[in-house]
Amino acid sequence: MLQGFGCESSLALARLLLLDQVSLEDTWETVAPECGAFPSDWKKAMGKDKKEEAIFLRKKITLLRAFSLLIGSMVGSGIFISPKGVLENSGSVGFSLVVWFSCGLLSVFGALCYAELGTRITKSGGHYIYILETLGPLPSFLFLWAEFFAIRPANSAVVSLAFGRYMLEPFFAPCAAPVPAVKLVSLLAYYTVLALNSWSVTWSARLQMALSVIKLLALALIIVPGMVLLAQGHTENFQDAFDRQSLVLDKLPLAFYAGMFAYSGWFQTSFVREELVKPERNIPLAVIVSVITVIVGYMLTNVSYYTVLGRQDVLASPAVAVSFVQRAFKSLISVVPVLVALSCFGTMNGGIFTFSRTLFVASREGQWPPLFSMIHIRRHTPLPAVMLMFPLVTAMVCVGDIYHLLNFFSFSRWLFIGLATLGLIVHRHRHPELHSPFKVPLFVPVSFTIICLFTVAMSFYSDPVSISIGCTMVLSGFPVYYLVIHRQMSDRCRNLFCAVSRVECRAETLLHPDHVTATVTSAILENEYQADKNGVIVFRAGSQQYKLDFADMVQTNVLFQTQRSVIRLPKQSEGGQEGSQNTTLSHPVYPPQWDQTALPDIGFKLVQLSYDSQEYRKIKSLFEKTMKNYCINQLQRIQNPTLWDIFQWQKEKMKKLHQSKGVNERLLFHGTSPSHVSAICEQNFDWRLCGTHGTMYGKGSYFARDASYSHEYCSSRSGRYSMFVAQVLIGDFVQGNPEYCRPPPRAKNSNRLYDSCVDDPTDPSIFVIFEKQQVYPAYILEYSVETSCVVL
Repeated sequence: MLQGFGCESSLALARLLLLDQVSLEDTWETVAPECGAFPSDWKKAMGKDKKEEAIFLRKKITLLRAFSLLIGSMVGSGIFISPKGVLENSGSVGFSLVVWFSCGLLSVFGALCYAELGTRITKSGGHYIYILETLGPLPSFLFLWAEFFAIRPANSAVVSLAFGRYMLEPFFAPCAAPVPAVKLVSLLAYYTVLALNSWSVTWSARLQMALSVIKLLALALIIVPGMVLLAQGHTENFQDAFDRQSLVLDKLPLAFYAGMFAYSGWFQTSFVREELVKPERNIPLAVIVSVITVIVGYMLTNVSYYTVLGRQDVLASPAVAVSFVQRAFKSLISVVPVLVALSCFGTMNGGIFTFSRTLFVASREGQWPPLFSMIHIRRHTPLPAVMLMFPLVTAMVCVGDIYHLLNFFSFSRWLFIGLATLGLIVHRHRHPELHSPFKVPLFVPVSFTIICLFTVAMSFYSDPVSISIGCTMVLSGFPVYYLVIHRQMSDRCRNLFCAVSRVECRAETLLHPDHVTATVTSAILENEYQADKNGVIVFRAGSQQYKLDFADMVQTNVLFQTQRSVIRLPKQSEGGQEGSQNTTLSHPVYPPQWDQTALPDIGFKLVQLSYDSQEYRKIKSLFEKTMKNYCINQLQRIQNPTLWDIFQWQKEKMKKLHQSKGVNERLLFHGTSPSHVSAICEQNFDWRLCGTHGTMYGKGSYFARDASYSHEYCSSRSGRYSMFVAQVLIGDFVQGNPEYCRPPPRAKNSNRLYDSCVDDPTDPSIFVIFEKQQVYPAYILEYSVETSCVVL
């Protein structure tokens, strides 16, 4: 029998992480402690001659960067565009200020709700992942659909158009800038931000910090002159500020849309939750401080506007900040528009920075083409997700107008934000046992949800045309969901779905390695080896062709020329010669409870367990310790002889190393997406393919004592969740560390490593395993909320 070590990486798609996993039935098994060996020219190109690193989104966003991301996303085009929309739909100066303050207060409520959601749900993805984890796959997909086709491209188009308008204003004053020129400059700015976010997470975050300072400077140049004039007694524009005759109640939802657009960046840290340093502490701090700062700044800015400009002046101005400077501070007429344009640039950067993470998470959850779950192998940026918005934003900038686009996407945005905070209420009810380091009073999410949904409903009356278009866009996602996502797709549908990525389902093969069938078996390889131990055999696996050199024990991908080292593990020693040179596996003995008629030579079989069996009762007891409001629908035993043999071989090896009769072994839980179940049953756990549960205790596969922890990483299909119960050889463990790519060496013997890392050595509940042969996927359980349980 032959066993493969390492991991191959394809050069396709600009060095994206496209791991070339091959399933040679029971012949191949990937065991890659440190992601294997790359060819020497690859190592040089990647700058890692000594040690390969795992590929994942890095924790590079500190508290200061998170604060800068929020400030940079909130303070942008909104405060320079929205004053006109708020005043027009509120009717008077006084009521417009009330709307601005109310929008700020509403943003505080929303930010507090999202801060708690961010500490309860430990995934990136923002609105999408919160809706998915709390309300289910259908609402989350509808949000994803609306976000891609309406919300995000329209929002980005609005901000980029504001950038173009303010950037060109000084060159054409006092005339308006030509519309084609504005659109051209807007697109150039947007493409620049796209390139930056495709290049480096670190540099885009650093730019966001610098632009945040510029944004505050731009606000200061408006606030200070306005406050000086107000102190000098210029209050004539505040006379009769609350004119009730000009108030039109049915237009107030549109005023709130305009005001909330200016505040709308308060949720941005939720999109990059997995990249935040100490998120439990930094998310609440960042959102509270940043939102309060922006509220104060916006209120002072609007008072400054109204001190210098009258109601009619604001309504007639295409660029309020420019009109303000022309009246109050003419010496800065060429400076302020540039600062405002840079503020818009920062908002574009923050928007792209976070939206790409939404698509990254959605593809990881199986609701978007798998291409978008890939990360650039050197830049560690989700390049395909970043580039996806390119055509849509270009089209909307070319044909759209700022204020029509603003009303168009606001309906969908606030509908789903309201649903996300509704999900917080639902999540609290379903999981009272979950401890959250940050918790807000119940009236906060209740009030925020009611206001959001009421505003959305009222907007149908305020602007029926734009809102109806937005509603139609959301509803159009229903047939897509039921035709593509909900039902099990046929191979043809799957190919059409993957065609978006232009890789002919290579990405789908990545997520479902069990679909790849090789043209050789273990028996064929063994026969060829015995016939000519220096020979070469060529075979196919899926769409790839490989060459195996028995002399060098190297497998080569013919197309990409990537290589993988191979060793041969004979089932029994041959005349005592090979047995002395190679590790031998004893005659396989399988657990007595296994169904002896379901022991395939290739792959695995699932055996459903009766609810009155001893195995079922044991797993049920472990599950219900932390999952009181859920029940098991069915429990299946995974019978994979190949993985079991490797697991037993590893156990014997650990016994010899520890010089003991036993190894510390436990039954632990592991949550995952349903799209990864078959791959894990076939080829075992590999966090490079099936996602991480964080990196706080090391970069490996995470297993938990408590099912409630693993549940946070499960995604449902039709209300059902899938979770593994694995036999794990935890051995001797040590306190984990985010920098560990493998366990640290032992103090008494630096040549011997610990077997695993844990969250707390005195009372461990989370275990990080770096060698997948230490794990056997023993059971797969399906469960659901208790009210919808039907035990099979």
